[in-house]
Amino acid sequence: MLTSYTQRKLAPPPLTPKLLHRSSIIQALQNVVPTSSSAQTNYKLILLCAPAGYGKTTLLADFANHLQLQCGWYFLSESDNDIWVFVELFITCIRQCYPQFGPALDSQLEQARFALINDTHYFDHLTALTDAILNAIENDIPNHFLLFLCNYHIVNENEKIRLFMNHLLLNLPKHCTMIIETRAFPALDLTKLVVTGQVFGLGSNSLRFSTEEILALSQLQNSETLAEKELKQLIAPFNGWIAGILLGTRLGNIQFLSSQSFISTWGSPAISMDRQTLFAYLANEVFKQDLEAYAFLKDTSLLQEMTSDICDYLLDSTSSAKMLMYVEQQGLFVVRSEKEGQQFFICHPVLRELFYAELAQQQPDRKKHLHQRAAHFFFAQQNYEEAIHHALGAEDDENAAQIVQIAAQQALAQGYVETVIRWLHMFALPMLERSPVLLLLQAKIYFLNYDYLKARPLLDRACTLLKDKEVEGSTLSTTVLLAEVFIAQSTLLFRDGAYSKAQELCMQAIQLLPENEKDLYAQAYQRMGICSCLQGDYLTGIAQMQQALQLKGSQQVTIQLAHLHSGLANAYTVIGTLALADHHRSRAITLYDKLGDTRGRINNLIWITIAKRNRGDIENAIAMLLDIIASAQKEQFPSGEAYAKLSLSEAYQLQGAFEKALALSEEALILAQQIEDSYLENHLLCSLAMSYSFMGDTHTALLLIERVQIKTTSSSYETFYRELTRGTILLLQQQYEDAHSCFSNLESIVIQHNNRAHSLSAFIRLACCQVALGLYQQAYQTMQTVSKRAQQGDLEHIVKIEVQRFPLVRQALHYEPTTTILAESQLEEGPHIHAPGEVQPTYQQACISVHAPTLQIHTFGEPAVLIDGSPVTHWRMARSQELYFFLLDHDRAISKEHIIATLWPDEDDTIQQTFRSTVYHLRKIIGQECLVYIGNAYQLRLDAVYGNAFWYDVAVFRQYYTQAQQALAEDDDQTAYNYITQMLSCYKGDYLLPFYNNWCHVRRDELRRIYVNARKEIAFITWRDENFDESLHHWQQLLNIDDCSEEAHYGLMRCYQRLGKRELAIRQYQHCTEVLQRELSITPGPTLQKLYRRLIQTEEVY
Repeated sequence: MLTSYTQRKLAPPPLTPKLLHRSSIIQALQNVVPTSSSAQTNYKLILLCAPAGYGKTTLLADFANHLQLQCGWYFLSESDNDIWVFVELFITCIRQCYPQFGPALDSQLEQARFALINDTHYFDHLTALTDAILNAIENDIPNHFLLFLCNYHIVNENEKIRLFMNHLLLNLPKHCTMIIETRAFPALDLTKLVVTGQVFGLGSNSLRFSTEEILALSQLQNSETLAEKELKQLIAPFNGWIAGILLGTRLGNIQFLSSQSFISTWGSPAISMDRQTLFAYLANEVFKQDLEAYAFLKDTSLLQEMTSDICDYLLDSTSSAKMLMYVEQQGLFVVRSEKEGQQFFICHPVLRELFYAELAQQQPDRKKHLHQRAAHFFFAQQNYEEAIHHALGAEDDENAAQIVQIAAQQALAQGYVETVIRWLHMFALPMLERSPVLLLLQAKIYFLNYDYLKARPLLDRACTLLKDKEVEGSTLSTTVLLAEVFIAQSTLLFRDGAYSKAQELCMQAIQLLPENEKDLYAQAYQRMGICSCLQGDYLTGIAQMQQALQLKGSQQVTIQLAHLHSGLANAYTVIGTLALADHHRSRAITLYDKLGDTRGRINNLIWITIAKRNRGDIENAIAMLLDIIASAQKEQFPSGEAYAKLSLSEAYQLQGAFEKALALSEEALILAQQIEDSYLENHLLCSLAMSYSFMGDTHTALLLIERVQIKTTSSSYETFYRELTRGTILLLQQQYEDAHSCFSNLESIVIQHNNRAHSLSAFIRLACCQVALGLYQQAYQTMQTVSKRAQQGDLEHIVKIEVQRFPLVRQALHYEPTTTILAESQLEEGPHIHAPGEVQPTYQQACISVHAPTLQIHTFGEPAVLIDGSPVTHWRMARSQELYFFLLDHDRAISKEHIIATLWPDEDDTIQQTFRSTVYHLRKIIGQECLVYIGNAYQLRLDAVYGNAFWYDVAVFRQYYTQAQQALAEDDDQTAYNYITQMLSCYKGDYLLPFYNNWCHVRRDELRRIYVNARKEIAFITWRDENFDESLHHWQQLLNIDDCSEEAHYGLMRCYQRLGKRELAIRQYQHCTEVLQRELSITPGPTLQKLYRRLIQTEEVY
């Protein structure tokens, strides 16, 4: 049900019988609106723009009164600067005429409101809501409808309302016309509407009262007839401004003025310069005989609207109702409005301002006293905005701050962040800086926007002020407020990585709190739980967060509860309890969706990708993360963007795409430093170190590790990850004893952390060190632990990747029967376990996989490399592919200098770096062991990985040709035919057709000659076998290679002759003659000419 205040804002202004009907202006307005409800108009917007006091609202009320159309009214006030108040009342305004309008809009409004709690990019949400309202207007309003927005200048600077109105006006259905009344030209984009003739406007020039209208008004108000001289005296100073004229004269009833203009403070320059004269006139003439009314209106001048209840409370009286009726009946600048039995009275704002200035100047103490009583009244009515206004008017800043503290908790929970910010702006800067309540509230708003840097100094100052008050004498409210500041400061310590200090601060807060402050207890336990998890104690952390959940209750829809479920989901994900993780993740995302918290949703989606990644669904995880990064960038959410890029870089690491991982980690590190997230910064430094290590630069990796600064205990997750990274670097440097020591020291932390994904990596790398040091029994036992942990956490994919990265660990699997999980994962068998005394393999030797996937190399035509039937497409750069085929062609070690001089002779000074990058990428594609470096030379050794399980078309081509030659030497045409046929099937085109460097030309020409010879041989074989059609085909293939081959032309002619196709044989000779003449400027040789003469003489050759 609407409050009386809201009802008055949506009610049409009252009119009295003594009203000047401004027929010419009203006729102009009627010309641009339909005459009936079924008609339509081209005008979407009617704009009345003029300073206060030009009679705009009264004119519109009179205009609406002469229409047979439905009209909705909405009088704006300062509270409407909150976009959600504005939209909600906008919808309610229409429902005053059409009660069934937009039944689904309430839920859509609620969703959109919560979507913008922390959202700096609100355009999409607001546009969707506006479209829903437009659809409702189109579908739910059957007839033409006018919507009046009065006092629009109050919201003119509000960006969100501006976006709403721009989109609304541009797409407004034709059966709706918007009428805006404003003192300032609206900051709207009206260009398109103006160009298309859809705007009609009236300004101050059109709205000024003429001499004739003032004369008519005086007659209407039963005043004495004004002489021409008096009319000129009125018009000259006021220039047709009716408010000044009415205030400066006794022209009739003040009800002519807008009854709703109370909503804005009057401040017209035209009248302010004569303020004293006007007030003297009012005091000495109008109220000379009504001193009681004068005193009443002066005392109540601090009220924007007057009711008997508020006036009685303010003045400690019981006669306010009688006085309000009296001043209204006597026409003493007070008007009454009534709706549904609710009455209120308004004093004209010009007069009210004059009275208030008089009160403040002559009775400052009474002004404060009256404001204090008004503040108490409105606070009891939960009209917090008015209560704050009057508390500040009473110069009682502490009381105003307490009101804001109480009101803000509910307002923020409902998404009215802008309203709270507006309340804070009502305070003077010194008060904002010395009030702990306001400092804490400002910090909370910064927290909601993830702007922790700005919150820090505010909380520090609030803490200092509260501790000073404790010294002076502690109160319960001071103690509770200090505890709340401690909890807020723990958030900053948590972000600094000082988890123990954050927990200590939360414990101090708990000791200060009384038992009934359950919400603050829950906040403290939630923060302690997250800190426990990040220190590796996940079970304690989960218990603390569950305690917070019990205190908070599970039925609320709040940001804190969403964060709590998110924290529990993260903890359960880490320890591998995935069913509970999924439960709490689902609850968290549901809450974030209800609240419209895009950032909270982004954080939880990142964790979902981590779970996908650990389960082996890396491709889907990467696709999700790319979308998440785009969303975070759109939302201007650097924290979410940085964490998403970290997760994406780790996914690329699992794929072996270390260069991509490196670039993403570097981008995320910059963001982490900008937002001062030490935990994220440490994690990214370790991630960068991992990428550099796997790319072969362990020196840089160690430098990065030294930059990791950890402020918490030695058993924290950050310590664990740093030491895991350090041990990995040492392992890759083949410093097995140091790496073994490092991983061994991590065992106790691994057990405490219960982080199954990373613990698997630590144990497998420990087992690798144990194998390298000959500790096979220990390595086997370590891998048994890996098997159990992988089974518990559904993390077989992690095991596969780790064993592929560190194949030396495979030896541990054969010390005793293979463990279950590794067998189920179908991991390849490792190399032979050396008996004691045997020479142990080096790390590089152990890295050579004994698995022999099939490899196919195609170089004829378009080159291609297929591994297990799948083509290699990720060459990364063309140089890698060319280097591969160059080394394949030479089949021996080639010096780096010779490679560069042959392949890239024209490159600049960066060629050395380019060469290293090319070698690196090639090794990533074909395997580290396939490209060996010996004495400053590189050689391709495909047998190192593939053994004999690879197929190379050139080798097969040559082999078939050799076998065919042997068969021909033995006069075995059938065997030769079979070999040549298989040989020709290999030749798909010239050797390495896309490559243009000189190095491949010799080989290309050689292989083409072999191909041509093979074609000739099979053409002769099929000729001897009298298979003339096939022989003809082979000769034609030879001509496709060399159209000037007289031997091929001769073979074709003979085949045509034997097939009885004499005319084709003659045509072939003529074609040969043309080609030789055109290409070589010669004529066919004697053999061809002789055959030709026989053909034309119809003589047989044989």
